[in-house]
Amino acid sequence: MKLGGIFKAHQKYAQKYGPIFVARNVHTPIVMVESPELARKVLLQNNYRCVFPNLLHGEDAKFEESTYLDTRGDKLKTVRGAWQPFFFSGSLEGFMALMKDSADLLVDSVEMYARNGAAMDIHAMIGAMTVQVVGTTAFGVNFHTQAADKASEKNSSYVKHLLQAMYDIMAPKAFSFSMYTPPLILFPFAGPLIKRLAHYFPDEGLTRVKAGRQVIIDIVKELLAQRREELAGEQNRIAKGLGKLRASFAEATGERRGVAPGSFVDLLVNATDKSTAYETTANALAFTMYLLSKPENAEKLAKLTAEIDTFGRERVPTFEELDKFPWLEACLREGMRVFPPVPTLTREAERDMDLAGYKVPRGTMLGVAVFSMHNNPAYWQEPERYLPERFIEGTPECAAKPAHGYLPFGDGLRQCIGLRFAIMEAKITLIRLYQRFTFELQAEQDSLELRETITISAAKGVLVKAIPRPPTNNLF
Repeated sequence: MKLGGIFKAHQKYAQKYGPIFVARNVHTPIVMVESPELARKVLLQNNYRCVFPNLLHGEDAKFEESTYLDTRGDKLKTVRGAWQPFFFSGSLEGFMALMKDSADLLVDSVEMYARNGAAMDIHAMIGAMTVQVVGTTAFGVNFHTQAADKASEKNSSYVKHLLQAMYDIMAPKAFSFSMYTPPLILFPFAGPLIKRLAHYFPDEGLTRVKAGRQVIIDIVKELLAQRREELAGEQNRIAKGLGKLRASFAEATGERRGVAPGSFVDLLVNATDKSTAYETTANALAFTMYLLSKPENAEKLAKLTAEIDTFGRERVPTFEELDKFPWLEACLREGMRVFPPVPTLTREAERDMDLAGYKVPRGTMLGVAVFSMHNNPAYWQEPERYLPERFIEGTPECAAKPAHGYLPFGDGLRQCIGLRFAIMEAKITLIRLYQRFTFELQAEQDSLELRETITISAAKGVLVKAIPRPPTNNLF
């Protein structure tokens, strides 16, 4: 892989100075830790996620402080508590059909390329699938984002508006979408002035992001008000069949404009938040497929297809049956070791701390160098090798795995609340893809170039060719 400046610097500093060192965000020092023990201490004792300066001003800034990523203290516990029912087993099981249907549309899209023997960017295609899943679960409307989805041209103006807003918010690079961002980072003492200028004289990039953000806020407010009205009406409803009649009408017309039962908005009637980004799940899937497609990992791939064949090439797994794929899950988890979805975790010290004998005052920016730690031979044997065995209980590789040294989803109160959702979606997708295909990397993908922002992704995509697997009746 081709490492950029941030990860390369973290690895270099850890090798030179040990598991604690100071990096800089231009003028701001960040105390970085790169050992399992120190990482756990930082993440368990500090719950405020330290973010880089943003350009929001006034009411926009106040609203941002209420979101899940930026809130702190007791309010964080309240907001997290509002989210949790969405990720209970009963809720997750209810999303199985949606995830399966979205994965099958991805398979159909792959089939179109396979028929022509054409290469495809599997990272971009998986991204379209995860947007569809996130959009539907978040807002209760189907985002027809995949190439094989014949309904994509039938998206209503409402859905198209919402979808464009999501892309406008998620697509820009974290630190270069506006001309105001570099001076804000370079001259933090001038932050109030720069934010006011950006507020009153926004450039094109900032205008697009703020407009998309406002669309999401307005739609969520509308849906929340509608849901509260529905709940109030249900308490007084005498005609019990009215709800079924409305649902039948929505099914007949092909579109539901409102809050779907069990969607994010349905569960957040008393909380304010924004929808979960799709990118980390798409990255985890694409990187896992990249690693499985490398020639040196052919044995790992063979074990994966054998596990899938044992289950059945034509079967669709149920929620309970997802546990029958330990090797597949190990492949996914090892992929997230090599390429952690969030390569650096940031916090703000909530109190004075002692880190490896160093006194760290309250308010200091802290960071956990996850990418460097996941790929450090001091903690992982042969970290450059792709070894799913590390996540199979009873293997020597698993026994050698460092305690608390695996942090793809963070740790503590800020641990990714959607990790079960992400793992379930990823497992269903991999099962459905590898029931039909294996994948061959294109020559230019021998060395993967990484794009570094808050997450990591493939800078030029993951280019593969799909190889159809032989029909099941020809296996023996």
